[in-house]
Amino acid sequence: MSSPPPGLLPGHRLTADRLNEQFLIGRLVFFAARDAAQSMTSSSVGASSNALSWDNVSVDVLGGWAIGNPTRFTPTIAGWYQLAGAASFNASTGGTVRGVSWLVNGSLPVAATARDHATTAIANTSLTAMARTLPVQLNGSTDYVELAPFQDSGSALDTATGSTRPYVAVFFAGPA
Repeated sequence: MSSPPPGLLPGHRLTADRLNEQFLIGRLVFFAARDAAQSMTSSSVGASSNALSWDNVSVDVLGGWAIGNPTRFTPTIAGWYQLAGAASFNASTGGTVRGVSWLVNGSLPVAATARDHATTAIANTSLTAMARTLPVQLNGSTDYVELAPFQDSGSALDTATGSTRPYVAVFFAGPA
């Protein structure tokens, strides 16, 4: 005797929403990139003021991105989501830290920041900071996530473009 799929337990009524959630598990529901350079102010951790504004959205299965809030992904289905992403910075002559932070509703959740350190100042080379792969539980239509790069060069620094441009990928991991 086989057990029911996760989220479909004995006694649950089969609804379109429950069935749709089952088909979404493990699926990429949002993918976006930042094609144009975006200026990032110098800071020690990601903040909403430096959240990436997505200008190339190629996957948005849940309709969670809107031009009016281009930094945010707001899922329409409550559940667990797996976040992945990266931000690249153009070459600079200062600072020793480049990184990215995930923000949920504008705040840093636990384990949301990744920092790349150099032992000396980062000189004339671009650097990609990979975000931590992070599972987060989000309420549908009320919670949102943002990817916020940071750097400590002492002045504003542009994100890279082309093949090293910043990106975000969001996967539906399952119902809450």
